[in-house]
Amino acid sequence: MWPVVYRQEYSIALLQAAKAWAFIHQRQYVVPEDIQAVFASVAEHRIRSSSQFQGQALSDTILASVNPIR
Repeated sequence: MWPVVYRQEYSIALLQAAKAWAFIHQRQYVVPEDIQAVFASVAEHRIRSSSQFQGQALSDTILASVNPIR
């Protein structure tokens, strides 16, 4: 696995971006697809890794490994 630095602010930024995405799509609530839509943009500059994955590749790998709740 990758050494990842996690802080509470990262979750807050992801939630704020997902809320904005939902608002743009004329909803007053967030669905899992909103999180998926904004995850890469929010995570790319917040995730620090020393592995072979960088930027988009790392965020895509993480997102692909998570099963959304249905």
